[in-house]
Order: sequence, then structure tokens, then C-alpha cells
Amino acid sequence: MANEKNRIEVLDFLRGVAALAVVFHHFFRVLEPGALRSASFYGQLGVQVFFVISGFIIPYSLYRGGYTLRNYGTFVLKRVIRLDPPYVVTVVLIILLGVLSWYVPFQKDQVFQVTLPQVLLHFAYVNVFFGYPWLSDVFWTLAIEFQYYLLIGLAFPLVFSRDARVRLLSFAALGSLAFVIRPPAFIFYFIFLFFMGILTCQYKVGMRHDEPAADRRRLRRRLRDPVPADALQGLPLPRRHLLLALPGSQPRRAARAQRLYEIERHAVAARAARRDRAGDRRLHRGGIRALPPRRATGAGVVCAAALSSSARAFGDAPRGVGTTQPGVLNAAHDK
Repeated sequence: MANEKNRIEVLDFLRGVAALAVVFHHFFRVLEPGALRSASFYGQLGVQVFFVISGFIIPYSLYRGGYTLRNYGTFVLKRVIRLDPPYVVTVVLIILLGVLSWYVPFQKDQVFQVTLPQVLLHFAYVNVFFGYPWLSDVFWTLAIEFQYYLLIGLAFPLVFSRDARVRLLSFAALGSLAFVIRPPAFIFYFIFLFFMGILTCQYKVGMRHDEPAADRRRLRRRLRDPVPADALQGLPLPRRHLLLALPGSQPRRAARAQRLYEIERHAVAARAARRDRAGDRRLHRGGIRALPPRRATGAGVVCAAALSSSARAFGDAPRGVGTTQPGVLNAAHDK
């Protein structure tokens, strides 16, 4: 039931169109030159459509399943179990029909030839690397798919990193290999088709930009004019590493920490007001004071805790901080 709910129906439609295009290509390319034969040439683009679909659906399932590198062996095994059964049956049928063709009365020569190494190499999809032909010309597409499974299983933590810089560098590194490893027997010849599916998957799951970096840039733009920090000098900030992203000296960072708290306090207030405008309002004019502790999290609460502790040391609460609920501060320290 859950699989049906998560199924993307448009992919089934695209698979059907791509499969019909490939069939159209193989059936009509043997005709005499004409309109149908010319049109059948474009049917081979169905293979590229399958590559784009694989570029989307494989990382999408990995993302939803919480994939990590520790699951690499299990992931490859599942792909082999899913891909190999019809592939092995097809290989066996081709061999049987080829052997039977030797006994056809009007067959003068043994057109079909097969060797044991050639057959065994099919099960690793590496015939082309050892100079053995495929038993069927269409098997090259399965070899590219299998290479993609091996690659995406290793590269998934990089291309789906929460840091946009890591994702960008990963795409650049993989894409550059297309200009170094050029033979079409390697996946890098088609890597940009798979990139189309991967980028679509990232858009689908909401990974459109680097959230932490975007928040830091936005806060830095709004924190260019810090509040006075005379009463905050020498502030013993807990979890000081959270403020390292803020530039400037320690008093300046402490002042910006206070402004960071103000910004987050008002942002929380605005979100809660929109959420509760038609019901019981749980937010008072003070901001975080009336919010449940589980919603008052993040760097703003940590900064608020630091500023409140400093206020107790100096005997006077900084402006805009004294309204924080003690339970919230304790939760922040516990974390």
C-alpha cells in the first residue's frame, strides 16, 4: 500500500513511451529507405530516456530509504536480484536458439558461435572490456545501467550532501570524467543524461539550495549593524562554536549573537502567528516566552541562553532577552 502511495505514475508513462520507441526503432530500421525507416532512427532516443529515468528513480529510492555507504553491498545485491533474472533467461534462450540454428536443413554454416568465457563475462556485464561480443546487441544498455548502480551507490553521499559546495564539486568531478574516459562502453559517456535525472530528484526532494549556507548569508546581511556590546564583553558563551560563522572580534560576535536571537525570535513569532491566527494563540507579545520548549530550538535559543547567563552575571538583562522562559533555556543547555 505504501509503495502504491509513493509511486510516481508519470514515470510508468515515460517508460512505456521509451519502450515503444525502442521497439519502433528495431522493427523499422530493416526496411527499405523511406519515411518509416527515417523516423525509426529517432526511436533509439528511448534508451536515453531510460537513462534519465534511472538517474531519477535510483537516488530517489535511496534518499527515501536513508541510504548510507554501509548499505552499499545490500543495495548492489538488490539491484542484481532485480536485473539479472530476466537477463539470464534471455541469455539462455539466445544460446538455445543459436545451437538449434546449427541443425536447420538449409543452414550451410554455423553462423552462431559462442564460447564459455564469452557467456561467463555476460554475468558481470564486462564483455566489451575483454574483447568479447555481446550475445545480443541491446545488452550494452544493461551494462551501462549496472555501472550506474555501482557509481551512484558510492557517490550518493556526495551528490546528495546538504552542503551545496560538496554537491557542485561532485558533479564537476564526475562530469569532467566524461572528457577523460570517452569510450561509449563506460558510463561517463552518458553521465550527463543521468545528471538530468539526479538533478530532477534533488528538486523533487526539496534539495534546491544549501539551506545552512543560505541562512548564514541572509543573517550576515541583516547583522551588518550590530547592537552595542559594552555589557557583553568577556561573555562566557556556551557552545561557542555555533558563533564561529559570524565574523569579527569576540564582543562583535556577542553583539551579533544578540541580534541573531532577535531575528530568530521575531521569525518564530511570525510563523506562530500565521499558524495560529484562526485558533488559540499560544504566542504572546514577548516572542518565545509562550512557545513550547521543543519549538524554541536552534542557534537563537543558544544565544539567548548565553546572553541571559551573562545578564545574571552583570545584574541586568540585555534588551529583548529577559522574556525567555527558563525551561527553554534549560532545554537548550541540556542539548
